[in-house]
Amino acid sequence: MSVAKYAYAYARVRVRLAECLSAGKLRSLAEAKDWSEFFSSLLDSGYKERLARLTPEKADTRTLEIALREDLVAAYEMVLRSVHAKKLRNFFYELFRRLEVKNLKALLRAKMRGFPVDTSSFYPVEGFFKRRISALADAESLDALLNRLNEPYKSVLHAHIASGNILVLEHALDEEIYGAIFERAKQLSAEDERIVHSLVGSEIDIVNIMTILRCKKDGIPAEEMRNLFLLPQFAFKFKQEDARDAIFAENVADAVQSLPEDFKFLEESLAEYEVENSLVPFENALWRNFYEHVRDVLRGYPLNIGTIVGFLYLKEMEIRNIRAIAVCKEHGIPSENVMKMVFF
Repeated sequence: MSVAKYAYAYARVRVRLAECLSAGKLRSLAEAKDWSEFFSSLLDSGYKERLARLTPEKADTRTLEIALREDLVAAYEMVLRSVHAKKLRNFFYELFRRLEVKNLKALLRAKMRGFPVDTSSFYPVEGFFKRRISALADAESLDALLNRLNEPYKSVLHAHIASGNILVLEHALDEEIYGAIFERAKQLSAEDERIVHSLVGSEIDIVNIMTILRCKKDGIPAEEMRNLFLLPQFAFKFKQEDARDAIFAENVADAVQSLPEDFKFLEESLAEYEVENSLVPFENALWRNFYEHVRDVLRGYPLNIGTIVGFLYLKEMEIRNIRAIAVCKEHGIPSENVMKMVFF
């Protein structure tokens, strides 16, 4: 009976997992000689139905990403329809709401930097949550945006808007959404809570490490950085006490080298960082490591919450992979460079 509550959702997720792209398929997409070959190969996959309205000639990275995000949202909605226990539905509702928070953060970044807002690339979740984040794109100022924003985000941002710092605002939004996720996880069984901590806590590790590295690159003082460490009680392997040396390091390279043993793999990206002066190699390495962790959780497809949560994360990362390949193919970037951006 302890696993019966997952049976229906598990069965539907197993079918969808079979449609996920294999390592060989991802490699063939990355090695496609041009956009047309890449897109045609992608049509020969589980995305065929979702992409049926597009053609290689009419499609581009933007239209492809819209279709892929529609597929991800459909996966979350499928899971929510398939779990009937209230505590499970509450948990997956908050996990799904992460995508709405991603939309809001994208909107805030564009507004604070004076860039136009492309709401067409938002995750299409407004029909589900009924909060029209995209309608705020025409707000003339942050104050005007805040006045029109719905809860729970209005109160969260109101307390930090005076800082004028996008990192502070993003941190506040992350604290709210991850706090809500873990509050719901506490209502699950001890084993389910442990699995959620393993997966969602690992994502928090990535957020915390990348926040430290961004602050280092931007020259933000250590004392300010300490306040941006996200939900230390829910971090998985990167605890707050592990962060001190990185926070007080002289530069990005020193910060990376001071990370605990579980993250020593990031040192392999130092040379690429020095050449490109970009944090992308570190972010890719962290997501690649997370991908392996998700695959470990999914191995054997255990009948528990891990298979369902792992599937949703796998879908998100698969879209990340496809988008990275699509951008490279659209701009004629050589296949050997594409492979550096893909994890499988």
